Amino acid sequence: MRALWRDTPASFAGRFSRFEEVSIDPKPVQRPGPPIWIGGRSDAALVRAARQGDGWMAYVVHADRYAQSTAKIREEADRAGRTLDGFVNAHLAFVTIGSDYEKARDTWVRLLSKRYAQDFGPLAAKYGIIGTAAQCAEQLERFIAAGCSCFVMNPICDNEDTERQFEQIAADILPRFAKR
Repeated sequence: MRALWRDTPASFAGRFSRFEEVSIDPKPVQRPGPPIWIGGRSDAALVRAARQGDGWMAYVVHADRYAQSTAKIREEADRAGRTLDGFVNAHLAFVTIGSDYEKARDTWVRLLSKRYAQDFGPLAAKYGIIGTAAQCAEQLERFIAAGCSCFVMNPICDNEDTERQFEQIAADILPRFAKR
């Protein structure tokens, strides 16, 4: 992608793809191109993020694993002789805010179990951002301490509750982190 965004025409020969004399237009406004964030939790994804990405997006990990993953990315970047200036560590957070933890957990488990056709009950305490706004903020704080600088909030709620969930994230969670 970087060759296509930069060169006209572009050629590339890699392990999984190759092309010659290809062009895409219009070129991106950003220079040298839009940032490329690598998603995933496997070692291969972390190595790819460290060597080629402008950022990394985690999902379905707990804060301890997130910290281990950011350390692995730093180590791999050092090994490759690459600085991570401007690199973004992000996390896709499955968030359910409720009047109490149990109600929020029940919603989170019900909807994600349906979405992924497996029981998310055992995963809730480990991977969910669940509970009151204050409880959710505490859980997000663990990721910030582990090196996360950007969250993509995915409200896990019934469709008719989506707007309220986003409003509650904006009103009751984000202000807690505004100074960062």
